[in-house]
Amino acid sequence: MKCWRGKEQSDDKIIVIVSKVIYRCNPSDFEIDQYITDFKNGIIPQKNVTGIPLHYIQEIIHQEGKNHIRLVMAKDSEEHLKVSDELIRQDILNFFKNYIVNAKLTTEKYSWLKAGKKPLIAAGVVLGLFLWTLPYAISYDNGYEYDVSNGHYFTLTAIILSFASLGLKNVIAIFSALLLIALTSFYLKSRNPPTFHTIRWRQELE
Repeated sequence: MKCWRGKEQSDDKIIVIVSKVIYRCNPSDFEIDQYITDFKNGIIPQKNVTGIPLHYIQEIIHQEGKNHIRLVMAKDSEEHLKVSDELIRQDILNFFKNYIVNAKLTTEKYSWLKAGKKPLIAAGVVLGLFLWTLPYAISYDNGYEYDVSNGHYFTLTAIILSFASLGLKNVIAIFSALLLIALTSFYLKSRNPPTFHTIRWRQELE
């Protein structure tokens, strides 16, 4: 049995590994010692406990600066172990690395481009939509009307025309705000690329 106790209010109160199952427990403060005693005696508490068999877990990931460890399972499902103390997080990672047969710990620091990839794509999409909307907005300001009844235009085109009908100044204001948000997000993410520590394995547990 291996047990860790959370130190902060936001932490999971107890994290326990016993019989090839990891348990995330959040009892009341006065129940913590009893829960630990029960685990030591082979008794699994039934209240405020989440248990995950270790063979369900495919990856264990920790991003530096985050107060949790991700347990990634099949079908894109995952659980988070909430641990704010860096030493405890590192101890949990080391335990998994040493306990699991042929486990491999890899560390990856994103490049600035990879870190900012999603907001950069978002900025490109916003810019593309703006360039698409711009000539229609200019036409609306010049008094031209577009007919979108009877499904004459595709749905996306109809949405673009709806934006254009707001007028050139409003179109510029809306898309400028969206572009500013995307570029700000890109700047912040690319300025501080994350580092990920990942444990992967293929073999059976000991």
